[in-house]
Amino acid sequence: MMNIALKITIKKLLLLITLIELGFFSVFGYSSEQSEPKDVIPPESLLQFQTFAETEQDENLLRTLEEANTFNRIKKFINTNFVLGVPIRFHIQHPKESKLIATELDKQSHVVNLPFSFLHTLHQGLTNKYEYQPEVINTIFSASTEYYIWSEFAEYLIDNKQLDVEGDIFAATDNLATIIMLNQNDSSSDYIADASEAYLLIHSTKSSTINQQAQSELQLDQQRYKHIICLSIGFDQIIQIPNYEKLHLNSFSWDERKIEKCKDSYSLIMRNWHHAIKPSLQKNSIIHHWLNQL
Repeated sequence: MMNIALKITIKKLLLLITLIELGFFSVFGYSSEQSEPKDVIPPESLLQFQTFAETEQDENLLRTLEEANTFNRIKKFINTNFVLGVPIRFHIQHPKESKLIATELDKQSHVVNLPFSFLHTLHQGLTNKYEYQPEVINTIFSASTEYYIWSEFAEYLIDNKQLDVEGDIFAATDNLATIIMLNQNDSSSDYIADASEAYLLIHSTKSSTINQQAQSELQLDQQRYKHIICLSIGFDQIIQIPNYEKLHLNSFSWDERKIEKCKDSYSLIMRNWHHAIKPSLQKNSIIHHWLNQL
């Protein structure tokens, strides 16, 4: 049986040899008006997923996500770690006006549309790439969808909490999505490289401000991907088994200076994001523990 434990391929690893210095180390601030919301939404209602399947294929894709426990895992994490003033509703539907339900209208929910077109394109691309490997397809499909959702959640925090992002919005959302998925230490964490690559191939940069006149969208997405891989390496070096990982990386002739830079990058971004969202975290949030691991 084929080995399905596909993580970071040699090709992807070699990309980091040419890792350039990027302005991805976003520093956050928040206005003086930012404080814990007066009207706190009950934790069990912070986030909900509403699905509006119209075809059998839609149902099959949703079933794949449900079997991977994707929605429940995200809901549980947000409900047990965050304090939010406005509930979030993810609507998985075909492009059209959001289908608000009565409770959402009453609570002025923040609605995010996750189009079925993304899910279909993602699944088809993975099917073409990993033919005859259904477990790999389903795992990366679920991880990529989760990465998308965490990116949207990061954007919600930036907008709703009025966080000041110094730098590129794409970098900021990539940072939080990557940090959350890495620290959850589940199957989605193992496939962060494949998941982020698949996500970026579909949900590409469209209005980035990083040297926009001099670089194409493809180049910007390649930079984003390299940065995500760099954060993954920094996480592995700091949180997991540094000596073992170091030997593994040396087998690919890695530059030690760049590895150290990735460690510094992960630490800085973890601290910046924690500082930015601390007012929105529950007292016993596990994210506080992530900071203490540095």
